[in-house]
Formats: sequence, C-alpha cells, structure tokens
Amino acid sequence: MTTVVASSRPTSFWIIATLALVWNLIGVCMFYLQMTSTPAQLAAMPVEQRQILEATPSCSTPPMEWPCSPAHSARSGC
Repeated sequence: MTTVVASSRPTSFWIIATLALVWNLIGVCMFYLQMTSTPAQLAAMPVEQRQILEATPSCSTPPMEWPCSPAHSARSGC
C-alpha cells in the first residue's frame, strides 16, 4: 500500500487569498453603506461626493429606494 501525502499550499497563496477576501469585504461594506444611506446622510456629504454618487449610472447599482431600504421605509411606513 502506498501513502499519498497532500501538498500544502504555499504561503503566498494564503497571503493573496486573505488580501482578496479583505478587499471584497470592504466592497460589501461600501455597497451596504451606499444602499442604506438616508437622505440626511446624503445631505451631509460634501458637494463633490454627492455629485459622484448622483452621477453613478443606475445600471451599476440597484435603485437607492428599494422597498426595504431605510430611506423608503421612513416615508412609506414599511
């Protein structure tokens, strides 16, 4: 009978995988913050940031007022 030894992944793999995971988690956090921002938070933004957010094409992000978003629920009483 022969023994098969599994080779471990190199350290560089784990470093790159960890950095990729952190990068993706930052993106998820930024998406969540954008989708849950209230009109008051948008008004508090500097003009330049607000213009960038308003200029973002609608095909790249979901609508700002999804039925479950805090901005929509505050007005509709969801």
